[in-house]
Amino acid sequence: MNRPGNEAPPNAPIPTNDDTLRQFLSTNDASCPVCRYNLRGLTRDICPECGARFEVGLVNVPPRFGYLLALLAGCLVMVALPIFALVELVVFGPEFIRQATNWSDHVTWLVGAIEGAAVIVLYRRRAWFLRRRPRSQFAAAVAAWVLNLALIAALLRL
Repeated sequence: MNRPGNEAPPNAPIPTNDDTLRQFLSTNDASCPVCRYNLRGLTRDICPECGARFEVGLVNVPPRFGYLLALLAGCLVMVALPIFALVELVVFGPEFIRQATNWSDHVTWLVGAIEGAAVIVLYRRRAWFLRRRPRSQFAAAVAAWVLNLALIAALLRL
């Protein structure tokens, strides 16, 4: 479907793959998929280094969910602590709440609830996260694990 202003002029030649490839390589760096030779300025669809033939095309690259799952798992570590506390509440009854006077118990519940909400929001906005660079995704996952493990270590010392 053409949008207004995107129509080709009448009788305009339809560009071939070779024309599109030459136009792209005239101003951009691209590596040969076989030998990694820089193809900038190439005038044919054959790599001068290794002789591999290639053509212009769109490739659908599947998203990589590894860093997203690592980030969610890092956050879920802290979410699990209030869940265990809820199980204790059910098992031991209201007496458990009266005994939970230590501020670290309340911090655990609060942080767990906040991170639980963050996990839900991040999962719903996973497309936004997956558009980030892999380095940023990795940094976010590592930060989630480091912060949560540090918080758990601090809570266990108290």
